Amino acid sequence: MRLKIILIRHGQTKDEKLLTDKFIPIARNIAKYISLEKNSNNIHFLSSPLDRCVESINMIISEVNKLLNTEYKNNTDIALIRWEKEEESREDSYKRGLCYRKQIKKIKKPLIVLVSHSSMLPKLTYGLVNRKIKYEKFKKNIKDNEKLEHEYISVVNFDKNFKYNFEC
Repeated sequence: MRLKIILIRHGQTKDEKLLTDKFIPIARNIAKYISLEKNSNNIHFLSSPLDRCVESINMIISEVNKLLNTEYKNNTDIALIRWEKEEESREDSYKRGLCYRKQIKKIKKPLIVLVSHSSMLPKLTYGLVNRKIKYEKFKKNIKDNEKLEHEYISVVNFDKNFKYNFEC
């Protein structure tokens, strides 16, 4: 089974709260992009448990459900939570992101849509691409600051290639 993962950074926030009005048209655009995928009839949605990620993915799911006449739901995973320096070392958060590929491999769906945080998405993405890609080459392809922009997506063909940081 070919596996494709669409990684999304949550919508913009103010005081740790999602700016929902601003995210509505973006959720629609992302949902349109997802609905055009070959396996849009067999998707696993996944997010960090923090409110802004859950709200972002739920808005996207709502739009996908309207477009495809489906009843998808979100699955949260504590392993996708953002890095907090008071809780873990930066190196441990990198390992968490890189090792998440083991969790992804357990999901038996051809298309996974995942919403998380800028502190996790670069290492998550790198952990999902072919291990033959050296990190320096990967880093060259993801923009200088490594952060996935708010509301932008990356697409990874598991163990193959990736497209990073683009707007739908």
